[in-house]
Amino acid sequence: MELKYIGLENAIVKLQRPDSVWRHQFLVDYFSSSPGSTKKKKGGIKLDLRKAELKNVTFIKKDAWLGDDMTITLGKLDLDADKIDFTGKNYSIKSLIITKPVTALEKYAKHKPTDTTALKEIIKEVLRPASWNKGGAAIQIANLKIIDGTFKNNKLDGHQQFAHFDGQHILFTAINAEFKDAGLTGDTIRSKVNLTAKERSGLFVKSMVADAKITPQGMAFSNMNIETNSSNLRNYFSMSYADMGDLGNFIHKVTLAATFKDATIHSDDIAFFAPALKTWNKEIKLNGKVRGLVDDFTARDLLLQSGNSTYLDGDITMTGLPDINQTFIDFKANDFRTTYNDASAFVPAIRKITKPELGKIEFVNFKGNFTGFIRDFVTYGTIQTNLGSISRDLNMKLPKGQDPVYSGRIETDNFQLGTFLGDKNTGSLSVKGTLKGKGFNEKSRNTLVDGTIRHIEYNKYRYENIVIKGKLDKNLFEGYAKMNDNNAKLELNGAIDFNKTTPKFNMLANIMESDLLKLGISKDSIQFRGKTNLDFSGKNLDNFLGTARISDAEILKNGERLPFDSLVLTAGFSGEEKKLSVASNEFNATINGTYNLKELPDAFAFFLNRYYPSFVKAPKKIPQNQQFNFNINTYYVDEYIKLIDKKISGFNFSKLQGSLNMASQELSFSGNIPQFKFRQYNFDDVNLEATGNKERLSITGELKNINLSDSLNIPLANFSVSTRNDSSRV
Repeated sequence: MELKYIGLENAIVKLQRPDSVWRHQFLVDYFSSSPGSTKKKKGGIKLDLRKAELKNVTFIKKDAWLGDDMTITLGKLDLDADKIDFTGKNYSIKSLIITKPVTALEKYAKHKPTDTTALKEIIKEVLRPASWNKGGAAIQIANLKIIDGTFKNNKLDGHQQFAHFDGQHILFTAINAEFKDAGLTGDTIRSKVNLTAKERSGLFVKSMVADAKITPQGMAFSNMNIETNSSNLRNYFSMSYADMGDLGNFIHKVTLAATFKDATIHSDDIAFFAPALKTWNKEIKLNGKVRGLVDDFTARDLLLQSGNSTYLDGDITMTGLPDINQTFIDFKANDFRTTYNDASAFVPAIRKITKPELGKIEFVNFKGNFTGFIRDFVTYGTIQTNLGSISRDLNMKLPKGQDPVYSGRIETDNFQLGTFLGDKNTGSLSVKGTLKGKGFNEKSRNTLVDGTIRHIEYNKYRYENIVIKGKLDKNLFEGYAKMNDNNAKLELNGAIDFNKTTPKFNMLANIMESDLLKLGISKDSIQFRGKTNLDFSGKNLDNFLGTARISDAEILKNGERLPFDSLVLTAGFSGEEKKLSVASNEFNATINGTYNLKELPDAFAFFLNRYYPSFVKAPKKIPQNQQFNFNINTYYVDEYIKLIDKKISGFNFSKLQGSLNMASQELSFSGNIPQFKFRQYNFDDVNLEATGNKERLSITGELKNINLSDSLNIPLANFSVSTRNDSSRV
């Protein structure tokens, strides 16, 4: 029988089974073969439908036995067929236009008991692939249109619906699609697709053009061009899964495969599926091949670009998304470039690392490998930055809220270490060696170092050719160092501690050569060589405590050699008084009491201003901590005196002593000088005594001989001077 037209309006068709038997089973049985028969009934009705119109028709399947309901509502359906033979398996349709269709799928707890089927049958049912076409029908549709359609898929598992894409609660609306040359063969649907749709999460498929292949286990789209809210995907994309229920666990159960060509993906669109990425705000240009789950994928021949700042050419495997901090990354970079701003947008935790100052690294160019997590990784290769280059084979751990932990080999070329560490005294560094420790800043670092420093800039001088091996604990270095700089050649072994305000030194050093002027340590031209044994604390003589020994020494000032061989400098406290002593082959001296050597000139200026106020200006600040006595004995110091002032010589075997008390404003001095010379004047056997207070200075003295010229001698001279208020009485 040929049925040319069928129409149905305002109808509801229900298929139900609360248990194992469908309520329409009697109809199925009638049109089916008899039990045990392989032949179909010869009688019955044969229909060949040509046209159909449905308006406001609803099909409802309620399957409580398996917990699987389906509702399909058709606003309107227009069908124009070549052949629809309900007794056969081949269906040919010229045109099928469906207006305002709504498909709703719902899954819930089934009534079917799990113990009613043998275990092997359960396993067989689980392993059997899902099927849309168990009858083996072959359907061809030349032109299929869907106008303003809706698709719902809900799984009633008790969890609250997510704001982002939720595979357990899918809702696509405004579905408008055109399928050309669509066909169903077996369980495979093929068609040329042109589709638009909106998903509840906010994802908008503006356009999807592709050659589609859809099965119960996946979807594949070739010759694809998909435009979404802010992305454009081109070439090929597929999703595969055990069954469509896996879409409810999209990140972990849906396998993706894609070949991208000139594609753009915006992080805002990825955030519909992985909301942790919603702060990135990045458009990514993409070429390459990707396969795997969202939480476990591999990308090969990847070319990726984000703006003008971030570029990637390489292969990458990532396991653990969407939580980037828990994601394992295996990354081979042929060329990787990014900036601090981009990196901190992708990984916001970077902004919380202030020591070292990662923000000072404005850009990074990387060639090499990276394996591990964002906060725990092994990396080797070369990094180029605005601060310099680093080659490394390094294991780095960046635990949250703790100091970085690192070990491995590192090499730098003109790396701006001071900028990176925030240390104004330090400049660039070129080094090759090994590191093992934690922390970078001076308050927490604890590092074992073994390497060669080609150069390091410190206090505006570039020190070169340094071999170093030891431990750096905060600002304490313990170990061995050797320097072969043009202006400093030395070896040292011991410890230097800058952890406190007053540094401590405990070391042996052999200084083969040093030019203090060129090193920026002295304003005068002084060369020094010798051996030192240091065990003291202090920045200068005022806070010096301990012992410093110099032996086998040689000093040159402005090219002239001083008769200097050894020196012992000792300082300590006796009660509240401090004693500083200096001993050498040429002199010895002591100073006891409370003193500040830097303020001594102001102390003497204070007294001289009292005596000669018109000639000596009073100091701006009157020194307070000056209450001491001193004693100086010289041996052969004539050469040292000449270095101070070439107009003066002598002072060998002299004895000088005195005291100063700023509290009582008193001073005293006595001296015995066997001989000294000023210009052409020679003085022999000079004895001086001086006392002073806040009002008057008194000086008495005796000279055994004064030689003024070849023909003029004064054999004996006694003198007395009393001075106050710009007036001297002799």
